[in-house]
Amino acid sequence: MNEIGNLIKTIQGKTKYVFSEEFVKNNMYLMGLVVLLCIAIIENRYACDKQFNQIKKLKLELQDKKNDALAVNAELSQISRQSNVKVLISESGVDVAESTLPPFMIKK
Repeated sequence: MNEIGNLIKTIQGKTKYVFSEEFVKNNMYLMGLVVLLCIAIIENRYACDKQFNQIKKLKLELQDKKNDALAVNAELSQISRQSNVKVLISESGVDVAESTLPPFMIKK
């Protein structure tokens, strides 16, 4: 029992020392360093969250642009098919006809 009583007195004495003016004066620079490190960690976390949100936003924007490019490419290939070109030429009234001769190579 005596050991437990001594332990309790020691703990009470150390808690009084931790909250004393002498302890604060002796460890002022260490406390300041701890506070600055906490602020740096919080700032770093905020900056990382901001960058992750930016990355998510840019990935979504990139996916939208890819989908738009795919749609435009499909529309272009639909318009440029030979059958559609024939219809557009005949509707516009241009006097152009499809060649009946097969292509051939011109040799030098």
